[in-house]
Amino acid sequence: MKVKAILTALALLLGYAASAQTGPTAWKEVCDSAKFIMKEKTGVTVEVKVRSALKKGDSVDLYFTERLKDYPWKKDDVKWFRQLISEMTPEYCKGLKIGTIYAKAQQIEELAGDPLGNDGQPFSKKFRTSDRRYDSKPLTYREDIPQFDKGLYGRHIALWQSHGYYYNQKSDRWMWQRAPLFTTVEDVYTLTYVLPFLAPMLENAGANVLMPRERDYSTFETIVKPDGHSWKAEIGQRGRYAVYVKYKKTSTSSDKAVYTVNHMGGKTAVCVNQKIGGGAMVYIGSFDFDKGSYDITLSNEGSSGSTVDAGQIKIGGGVGPSGKPRYVEGAKYWMQHTGVDRTVWDQNNGEDDYRDDFMLRGAWVNWLSAGSALHPGKYVPPKDGDGKKPEDRAGLAIPVDLAFGFHSDAGITPNDSIVGTLSIYTRLSENKSVFPDGEDR
Repeated sequence: MKVKAILTALALLLGYAASAQTGPTAWKEVCDSAKFIMKEKTGVTVEVKVRSALKKGDSVDLYFTERLKDYPWKKDDVKWFRQLISEMTPEYCKGLKIGTIYAKAQQIEELAGDPLGNDGQPFSKKFRTSDRRYDSKPLTYREDIPQFDKGLYGRHIALWQSHGYYYNQKSDRWMWQRAPLFTTVEDVYTLTYVLPFLAPMLENAGANVLMPRERDYSTFETIVKPDGHSWKAEIGQRGRYAVYVKYKKTSTSSDKAVYTVNHMGGKTAVCVNQKIGGGAMVYIGSFDFDKGSYDITLSNEGSSGSTVDAGQIKIGGGVGPSGKPRYVEGAKYWMQHTGVDRTVWDQNNGEDDYRDDFMLRGAWVNWLSAGSALHPGKYVPPKDGDGKKPEDRAGLAIPVDLAFGFHSDAGITPNDSIVGTLSIYTRLSENKSVFPDGEDR
């Protein structure tokens, strides 16, 4: 009786071990080898782990964990990975073809991009839409300088330099959002790349760069109300200052409202498409001014029957509510100052400026772009509460082609490792894998 019981238990154990070798456990050695080979091939370390393997006729489908998505897949890599796995299949799968490979529930083919090339030609994508730059005029443009339609001319880029100085309600004081590291802090370190180099480079290539933080280093600032279609700005000290304009959009708005700025170098005419951007503080350039009075005028060179609107003009950077130059402060305070929709920058009922500052960036891009060809429909705020009905909400209809947040090393870990700089992106937003215009993310 005792011997029979032992034999029965042994048979059960052997049966369990045999069945274990036909599931994810059987693939562990394959995954360990694949992880090592993938690192040797690309320098990228990702978790390679099979969650389940499902036989289907003469093939086996493999379901890896979601971490397999972290690998920068190209189409050639998918073929290579499939071949690699087929050469190392465990014993119980010998003779079976590798079927569909998933990263969690997504086929890895869907994650793959085209191979990198250097021929200067854009990739051919089944999701690529027609170039809508030629359907309308950009937000701002100048006719006195060459335009290169194969470059960034007509593109709109939402760009920001990481975090900023903010008010902490719990400790009742102003402070940096990020910790001091290597004699600097991320809140100001990244702007030393973005403001003097990256933003001007993109603008010189033809792009319109939209920023949720102040871009002017100066503490001087003046806000001028219009006198008809002209402004007289009193400049208190000599310097180079950013000039911003504001206007309302109407049903007859002109796509060629011409702002002529008098400055130390003469006159510069900047065209603004007032069909889009109404309600934002729109940057039209930086100019040199001496101490004294300067005129700015507005004229309409749009189609017959169109109109222009003259709102406030802002010149310079200024000092923010913290007492520091406005350009070092978080985006929330610049948005308050320039009249951005409150639903964008007050998502925590005035109780948490820290969370407001990083939560508002995406909402701000949605507010800018809603109503454009790239973001059809109304602006949908992150939360309700201002009493407006959905049909009464309108975005600024600026076709934002790219939203890019420039961050740096976030800190260090207890074992003295650096939290490094990464590109962070997502294939799902509000549980959708496509952009508002239907293009695949």
